[in-house]
Amino acid sequence: MPSASDTTWRCRCIVGYFRDFRQDDCVPAPMKLFNKEKITCDIGIGIRRGIEVCTANLTSTLSLYTTEIAQSMLRPQTDLFELKVDNSVTQFKLSTKVAITEVSTFVFVLHATLKVDDSIGSVNVSDVIEINLNFIQSDNLARKYFTYITEDTLPNQIVYRIPTENFKNPGSMIITGTNLFKLRSSSGIVHTDKFIGDELSSDEIGKEIIATIENSRNGDTVAYLYVIIMRSEYKIELGEGIDPDRIIGTFSFISQNISITIDGVSNNIFYTTGLNLYRGNFEFDFDGDSNQREHNFNSKVNAPSYVTDSFNGELISKVVIRITDKNDQAPIFLKPTYEIPLLLSALSNVLIGFVTAEDNDTIGQLSYQIEQKYQSYFKINDIGAITTAVPVNALLNITGFNATTEILPIKVMATDGVQTATSTVLIQITSPPNENLGLTFKGYILEGEPIGTNITSIYESGYTNYQFIQINEGEKYFKLNATSGNVKSNMEFDRETKDEIKIVVMATKEGALSCSISVLGELVVTVLDINDNAPVFTQSEYQGSVIENSADAVISMTVDVKATDADIDENANVKYFLKNHQTVFNINETTAEIRTITGLDRESISEYILTVVATDGEKNGTADVVISVLDVNDNSPSFNTTYSLSVSEDTSIDTSVGKVTAADPDAGKNSKLVYYIIGGGGYFQIERYTGEIFVKHALDRETDTSFKFIVSARDDGDNPRSSAVNVTVTITDVNDNAPSFNESSLQTSLNEDVDCATSLHMVAAYDLDDGTNKEIQFQILSETDKFAINSTTGIITCKLGFKIDYENTTRYEISVEAKDKGNQPKSSTATVVIEINDVNDNDPVFIGDFAGGVKHISLSSAIFQGSVPKPILVIPVEDIDSGSNGAILLEVSGDFIGFVSTDSQTKLLQTKGGATPMTGEYTLNITAKDQGIPSRQTVASLIIEITSTVNIINKVTFTQENIRLEITEEQASLTYKYSNITDFVINKNGKQMKYSILTAQDDFAINEAHGQLSVNKKLDRETKPGHFFVVRAENTMNSDDSDLGLIKITVVDINDNPPVFKKKKYIYLVEEDVNINYVLSSPKIEASDADDPGNTHFVFKIKITDDCAASFQINEQTGVISVQAELDYEKWSICRFDVELTDSQSSPINTASVEVDVNVLDVNDHSPEFDGSTFLYQVHVGEDAKIGDQIVSTARVTDADDRGNGDIILKMVDDVDCFFTVEKALEGEKTVPVLKVKTELDYEKNKSSTCIVIAEDKPDRKQDVRSASATFSISILDVNDNPPIVSSRPDEIEIERDIAPNTEILTHIAATDKDSGINAKLKYILDENLLREYFRINENTGAIATKYSLALLQKDVVKLHIKIEDSGTPTLSTSLIVRIIIKDANFRPKFNSTRAAVSLKEEHEINGDIFIATAYDIVEGKVEKCNCTYRLQSGNEYFTIVNNTGIVRMLPNRVLDRENRKTILVLIIARDHDVQSPKDSEYLHLTVTVTDINDQSPVFNTDYAFNILQVAPVGTIIGKISADDKDEGINAVTYYSVENVTLPNEQPNDDSRRLIRIDIFNGTLFLNEVIDVNASHDFVIIVKVKAKDSLDDNKIGYTDVRLNVIFDNPNKHQPTCKNEFTRLNVLTAKENSTIVFLNASDSDTGINGEITFTIIDGNFRDIFSVDSRTGEMKLNYALNKAFVTTDVPDQFHIVIQIIDKGIVHKTGTCTISIEVDGDPEQCVEQSKLQEEQQIFIYSMSAIAVVLALFILLFLYCTYKYCTSKKYMHENDRSSPTIPYKPTFPDINKQNQFKQDFEPSNYTEDNISDIFGYEVHLGEMDYANCKKNISKTIAFAAVKSDEPIPDYDAEADNTSEEVDFEQLRKQERARSFKRSESSRKDRHKQIYGEDKDRKRPQDFLRNKKAKFMKKRNDDSFAFGGSDWDMSTKRFSNI
Repeated sequence: MPSASDTTWRCRCIVGYFRDFRQDDCVPAPMKLFNKEKITCDIGIGIRRGIEVCTANLTSTLSLYTTEIAQSMLRPQTDLFELKVDNSVTQFKLSTKVAITEVSTFVFVLHATLKVDDSIGSVNVSDVIEINLNFIQSDNLARKYFTYITEDTLPNQIVYRIPTENFKNPGSMIITGTNLFKLRSSSGIVHTDKFIGDELSSDEIGKEIIATIENSRNGDTVAYLYVIIMRSEYKIELGEGIDPDRIIGTFSFISQNISITIDGVSNNIFYTTGLNLYRGNFEFDFDGDSNQREHNFNSKVNAPSYVTDSFNGELISKVVIRITDKNDQAPIFLKPTYEIPLLLSALSNVLIGFVTAEDNDTIGQLSYQIEQKYQSYFKINDIGAITTAVPVNALLNITGFNATTEILPIKVMATDGVQTATSTVLIQITSPPNENLGLTFKGYILEGEPIGTNITSIYESGYTNYQFIQINEGEKYFKLNATSGNVKSNMEFDRETKDEIKIVVMATKEGALSCSISVLGELVVTVLDINDNAPVFTQSEYQGSVIENSADAVISMTVDVKATDADIDENANVKYFLKNHQTVFNINETTAEIRTITGLDRESISEYILTVVATDGEKNGTADVVISVLDVNDNSPSFNTTYSLSVSEDTSIDTSVGKVTAADPDAGKNSKLVYYIIGGGGYFQIERYTGEIFVKHALDRETDTSFKFIVSARDDGDNPRSSAVNVTVTITDVNDNAPSFNESSLQTSLNEDVDCATSLHMVAAYDLDDGTNKEIQFQILSETDKFAINSTTGIITCKLGFKIDYENTTRYEISVEAKDKGNQPKSSTATVVIEINDVNDNDPVFIGDFAGGVKHISLSSAIFQGSVPKPILVIPVEDIDSGSNGAILLEVSGDFIGFVSTDSQTKLLQTKGGATPMTGEYTLNITAKDQGIPSRQTVASLIIEITSTVNIINKVTFTQENIRLEITEEQASLTYKYSNITDFVINKNGKQMKYSILTAQDDFAINEAHGQLSVNKKLDRETKPGHFFVVRAENTMNSDDSDLGLIKITVVDINDNPPVFKKKKYIYLVEEDVNINYVLSSPKIEASDADDPGNTHFVFKIKITDDCAASFQINEQTGVISVQAELDYEKWSICRFDVELTDSQSSPINTASVEVDVNVLDVNDHSPEFDGSTFLYQVHVGEDAKIGDQIVSTARVTDADDRGNGDIILKMVDDVDCFFTVEKALEGEKTVPVLKVKTELDYEKNKSSTCIVIAEDKPDRKQDVRSASATFSISILDVNDNPPIVSSRPDEIEIERDIAPNTEILTHIAATDKDSGINAKLKYILDENLLREYFRINENTGAIATKYSLALLQKDVVKLHIKIEDSGTPTLSTSLIVRIIIKDANFRPKFNSTRAAVSLKEEHEINGDIFIATAYDIVEGKVEKCNCTYRLQSGNEYFTIVNNTGIVRMLPNRVLDRENRKTILVLIIARDHDVQSPKDSEYLHLTVTVTDINDQSPVFNTDYAFNILQVAPVGTIIGKISADDKDEGINAVTYYSVENVTLPNEQPNDDSRRLIRIDIFNGTLFLNEVIDVNASHDFVIIVKVKAKDSLDDNKIGYTDVRLNVIFDNPNKHQPTCKNEFTRLNVLTAKENSTIVFLNASDSDTGINGEITFTIIDGNFRDIFSVDSRTGEMKLNYALNKAFVTTDVPDQFHIVIQIIDKGIVHKTGTCTISIEVDGDPEQCVEQSKLQEEQQIFIYSMSAIAVVLALFILLFLYCTYKYCTSKKYMHENDRSSPTIPYKPTFPDINKQNQFKQDFEPSNYTEDNISDIFGYEVHLGEMDYANCKKNISKTIAFAAVKSDEPIPDYDAEADNTSEEVDFEQLRKQERARSFKRSESSRKDRHKQIYGEDKDRKRPQDFLRNKKAKFMKKRNDDSFAFGGSDWDMSTKRFSNI
């Protein structure tokens, strides 16, 4: 044990405890750092950088110990905040690193470790705390506001209103950071300062601007206004060949979480990524598809709700993209070859024909050109007309003319300037005919008839060899039999394309030469119409409008509704009807005129979409008619309520008070409301269009407690309507007035003997506010030790023990505060001045040498000699009272009175002169008496000893009795002349002198020996201008030799005091029209200073700061101010400047300044002004306006003057032509005349009214009134108050019952209306529903016409009720009756229906009746079956009709072909047998439909070619093919299959056919297997595809599909990763904590660049994990002390594999090195620690020895077991070889096995490398150890990832002889049991790339042969007693 002398003993607490020195005891060591597990802190949006936002406090226990930071960490890591620790380590602080402008959720975890030391030991304590940040709004933080405007916003438009009520100093707010906006700080209104459209660049669709709102006083940012600018429409033009994925528009937004989407367009055409709009990969074809030429869609901004909640509506911009044409199409001739006949002649410039080419491009100009070698023979113009340039007969001699065929071929080129097309023209030169017969051959054919239909014959007797002269033209249309002359169709005719063909025909006379040609004449073929065209409207949608409230009104169309039918006659008879809204509208079936049936109310329905159907009886066409109901100003604005508003009196100007809202259900300008204020005293103004009321002038509740005014809302219609509402604005009190003191209560005077304990003085104050704001409390702020005040009454009293004493203080200035009781109290302070009046309460007091009441002096009798009085001394006496109370009179008495006298002013006692006292002692009583009432006095005695006079020669004497001296103030010494008293003393004999001052003196002293006077302190002339005292000069040797002198010292002034103005501020009033040099006389500017007047030299000057101050000048000497420039109140109402005063001769120069306010008074120098230049205003009012109705005019009146001079009153000049009075309303600063109806109006009597309005101001003096006038021309608008009047009524009308439809029977009806305009526009209506089926009336003229046939109208007389109404609102009408007499006649036959249909099967001969047509007729008023004759008008090439029965049959030997003609139209007519006038019926349209049979095979109409990557994966879609089957329905269903696939340099086979798969139903081709051609370049695969009819296997078609296989692999780059190094602290590493983020990348794009992460090596015990997607490496579990110290290595090397997602994967690796540090420490006593370490070492050594013995014992037992004799004798043979092939977990082991596969390579040295562990080989008994060998192989399998075979079971169930060959096969079978693709990969890995593509069986067979050959020489064997196997390492098991 060490002694106390060499060791310091320190007791420590046991582990886990610390010493608490307060209690000198052990307490548990701290386990936690923080006093909470979770804290929440508020953080303001917009908080600036460097602001502390949160604090985490440590537990108080830690304060007992010494602490230091071992580690602190904030997770997750952030760039927004930073962590700080205070110096005392008592708290952690979280502060902002940047300004926080976005709302987000922040949750952090703070990990902290502190080293805690109790001076004996230390320990690291770790803890965590969760920190939550909660966002709030705060006045001290910047707020965020959002708004939205469009790019067409003009300057001075309101953008947003910042709520100023949320800010403390709104008046100091300004906008910075942008010049687009300005801020009205008082109201918070933000408005534009420039045109917004200039801010957007050409490619910007939207943009965000941040306006920073700052406090101009301190520069702090208080808010941000985010303004989103959007284009309402974004237009751009793109060329059709523009590259894909190009940015065509962008959004420049700053805020986060904003995205862009588009709708209405496919993503492959346009798409968005981020904030950009891109062009997709769609190929634009301007020429092929007209729909591609313009794309319209919407782009929408998707923003968080906190953005969009700030405004209504969506952020949508319409995008219009126009595709412009590219010259990418070559011209195309309509024919590849033109055949043109040309008659031989001698003429030149002969037009021989036309060629035509078309170009789908819209750019480029087509031109034609003849090939160069024929350009001298032919000419061609720009429209393709070819003419000869030489005589025709000259063409027979040119090269190229074929004399045999008589044809000259020439080439014609068409070019658009870029691309060219070529066509051949065959010119057939023939001889002219010999004769012309001039015949006409007519033929007819129905359009749509099939080719080969017989038309006519041109046969003419005696002629043969019929032909067309224009061969090309003729054969285009017809087939002409040259022998018979029969003409058939050579095409299906379309009458709408060509309705008549005329061709000249010729022939050769029989028997004549072939060249003898005769022109027979002209073949004229007429194409007959069938109803094959539906009516087509001129446009798909029409726009129309109608004024609301208009009944039976014609819809006004921008384009008339019209449909045309390309057919003719009855097939083109188009009629119209409505498909919807028939109860609201009707349509004229003939003209398509649409009318309203009743009046419409726009406020109920503003738009109708009518579907109009046009029909020709069989086919229909439709169009939409969008009818907008136009608004009529038929609704007045209305307010829902009266308004009672309140506003605080301190509300700033331009601040909103509230909003009034009127509603007007009208539309457009009729609903656009304008608001006006009538009344209100000019304190309020209203925003014209929003109704928001703002404060115009400063409010003061103390002046006006409320305002009542009227707000009028007027619409902007042509006939304006208005309404009004009462508004009351109550002014609420604000504590804006501080208490004011009554001036009379602030000053008083009191005698000093007053009793002030109960009441000294009372202070009075008042407050103009209301309520508690005016209740006042008083408080004394100064002299609080002496005085008190009653807080309610204001009575001032003296505090206990204090008494007023004038002698102490003559004046008390008590600062008193008066404070009100408002929420934010206001106070005023005033100084109560109490002047104390002196009371004579003090006696005079002798001081100094007389303080005792008696003074002794000794005087020589010599001083009494002479007649001149001599000073004796100055009597020191004073009275501290003032005035007469302190004025002392000296009186003397006693026995010495005859020798002296006194001067009460100077207190000087002096000799009288002429009387000399005897020697001896005398008493002089001196009485000091004040002059107060009553007087007070004090007596003192002066004992005077008179000594005898000695005859002194050359006696000391003063040269003068009164010595006057001067001294400059502020000097410390007497530096003036004669400052030495010796200069005034006669001392002839040079006696030694002594000098003294007889009375005590504080200010001066004298040198006794030398008589030098000195100053004890600096003197102030302004305090005491003079000093008096008596000096004695005495011979030191003889006291009788002395004399007295009176010293009078005057203090000389220096200029040491500054000037002082008599007032603190000077205020002047001056009218604006005063003349130049006008003097501002009162008040006069005066100043003074305390110096002597001789030292005062004042100079006045105005400090010029602006033009206003420069308008005045000041006299430098007198300080008089005068005007030196014209004043203008409208420019400056007050001029404020400083007057500076300088004392010019002071040093330094003394100055002073005073504020001067010059209030410029308004003079009525401006007249009221009406806006505009003509002063003539147009006003419109309806005649139905009521008396008292108000009409707000457009006139505005202003007056530049102020107050009454600018206050305008309006008057109306009394005139009989004026029907109105006038009142005024206010619009901001302007006055608005409001006209008021004063009498009833009648348009029919007076259509207008003229009024003159006078505007006058209201100056103080009536003679100064100024005025202006304007004329108002009021148009009185007509109101519909007169009905129509019929001027003439029609007579009876007679008509035939058989009258044709649409026949007019009455031309017009005459009617008039007294109203005007639309009110007088008349409409005629047929008011009889039944008769509307037969008659119609023209709504404009009243003309009556038949509508349909009257055959079924069984009345001989009908009465048409006609209503005539006007178009006014409301509608007025009148009516009349028209009588019509109907006479009977013969009616035409009629079919019940004009449409019928039948179906016939194609390719079948039809026998029998297919249809029966039946017509009906009216006979004697009865409908009967018609006895008619029937005939076919068309369809007779296939059908015939029985003329008397109407039976339709098919002609014999006729077969129908659906693929040639799907329908046949048969027109049937019936004719009655009336003798006088037989009539035909209308057509019966019989449609014959040909039905399909399965008679067509599938046909591929195009060649197919597709591109595919060689590395494409299985399942890739290659493309789609399609075969056409002209059948229909089930007959057209086609099945697809792949016949064969041809690979490069190979024949088709079944294996290759499996490469491609096809969808049997839709023909989609897929890749079925990997394309494994081993090519290094592009190549082609041919796929033969079969299409088969689903119902007939014999109907098939084939096509070859070309697959272009692209070799290039888009996955060009492998992933790369940067190696990382990091440290891991054992003590702080937490479970699931992030270690590092891997820095990896792949240069490819798309899926080829996406990567994943996997740990492949070095992950000891799976301590680490990696996120496969993000690359984040984490610690899977915490590393505790035991774990760290026993297992974890010092450093990890983690290998990460990175794999991309390309079709063919590419990989990369990187290594992450992680170093482990932070060894755990235990804080114990050093000696104890060493002792414990020794114990630990000994213990571990013992354990190691025991463990070693155990291992040796185990090995010994094992050895004995394997070498026992029992097993030795049972098996005595050589050990067989083991041809075993293990399975390895990775490719490295497989490659190793490939290298060492030969048995000769199995040695004791390398077998452990192959099997994965170390093995010692020796001799052993093979059979007995077979199980061990099997287990050895099993362990090798465990080393890999293969399943472990049960070799023990196999060994037990077999003979003792183990078949190792069988084991090898079994193991090989397990190794190769994989999928086909995996097998191929494994084949490559194990056996390498084999160019001969040998099978694995061959490879193994070769290997086996080699192995068996060398087995006896190189094999390794097991056997003998020395066999030993031990396992040295199983590190991974």
